[in-house]
Amino acid sequence: MGWTLRLRCSSGMVKQLHDVDKESTVFELKSRIADALRLPNANSLRLYLGFPPKEITAPDNTSLTCVDKLGDCVTLIVSISSSEKKPSRFLSTKSIVEHTLSKPVDENPTTKSTENELDTFKTLISQQLVESVDPTTAANSLKGLYKCFKDATLQAYEQRRAMDREHAARSANYQIFDVPGQYTLSGISLNFRVSFPVGRHKKVHEDCPKLPESLLKIVFRQLIEHPDHRENLRPFNMARTSPHVFWNVVRIKGAHTTNSLEEFIKSLVPQGDWSFYEHRIRNLSTKSLENRQWEAEKEERLQRRKKKSLTHSSTGEGNAAKKEKYDEFQSHKKEDVTD
Repeated sequence: MGWTLRLRCSSGMVKQLHDVDKESTVFELKSRIADALRLPNANSLRLYLGFPPKEITAPDNTSLTCVDKLGDCVTLIVSISSSEKKPSRFLSTKSIVEHTLSKPVDENPTTKSTENELDTFKTLISQQLVESVDPTTAANSLKGLYKCFKDATLQAYEQRRAMDREHAARSANYQIFDVPGQYTLSGISLNFRVSFPVGRHKKVHEDCPKLPESLLKIVFRQLIEHPDHRENLRPFNMARTSPHVFWNVVRIKGAHTTNSLEEFIKSLVPQGDWSFYEHRIRNLSTKSLENRQWEAEKEERLQRRKKKSLTHSSTGEGNAAKKEKYDEFQSHKKEDVTD
């Protein structure tokens, strides 16, 4: 089983990397982190470890087992160069699908990960409130406080809207029709519009491009092989990270088929390993990660003790053998003197 690493970015964002191969290199770890943070260049990352934090200066081809203090359940501080740019808005259809589905997300709003994110927002808000009292930093602190509230509100909105999409799809309480005026020369509609209820008396409309089933199969086949991104193939995560892909799956599935969303998604890639559907990854809290690290250190100390005791026992056996030879030599010497 691979390592679980906790990533703390300079922006305050917290992520977790699962199934990290301890035999991989530093560069491969940076590539995994850059992929999880959606950064195009892994060389711009600077990793810090321990307390006080010290930068990992090992060469890129160094194995992770050779990096001091790096192991399972360890927290890495990630510093990102300010020159990095976000992905371009003008992407191909396949790039849009891969980009939106490759965003690492949490399981669902009821798991431990959401509690960790809320704790992070609470900590940031508390820091900004304390700093806002200082007149010298009040202006910047108030801006940061506004950003924290805005991020928390947007996250809650995205989770709620994803729940509405999933509920509408599972209960077949939605309507799909072509967008007027958007057709090709052959009369084929380019986009479709989905209407579904939000709350008791409100309906919302979302326009989505029509994605072919073959494209979804290609993208899903790539995602299912990635340990960090395959969780986005769950219906809720898909509805949250990429509503366009989610509604295309619902459109292709149809409202009157007997298969569930999970069974239909599995049917798109029947040869894939869907065992992760049977359980969900529980993102551990900081206290749990510390406990696991303490258990690992305890086991390591126990192994060192056993190795030391074996060394002492073998040394004792060697001394006994030497003493036996010495006694035998003394007895022969006495016999020679007597003769």
